[in-house]
Amino acid sequence: MKYHISNDSEDSSEVVVSLNGVFTYRDHGVFDNIINELQKMTKNGSLIFDLSRVEFIDSSIVGVFSLIGEKASDKNIAVYMRGANGEVRDIMCKVGFDRLFTFC
Repeated sequence: MKYHISNDSEDSSEVVVSLNGVFTYRDHGVFDNIINELQKMTKNGSLIFDLSRVEFIDSSIVGVFSLIGEKASDKNIAVYMRGANGEVRDIMCKVGFDRLFTFC
């Protein structure tokens, strides 16, 4: 899986994480960087995951996104899932992420 983190706001209030490819348990280490970015963010910010190029996710990702959701909630940061389609969106909704995150 490939990813890119962009933080274009001066006050670190909005971070966009673009993910690309197949996402399995082997890729969970990538999220250490994302969590580090989350820690730098100011309260009341937005963390946006661009999932439009993600082809597949497996169940191990549930724990990773749950951890991100908890850390974001602690800082009152809204988490958005942008562009999740087909099977990726179905899997995320089946595990309840549609109640934890905003899909757009």
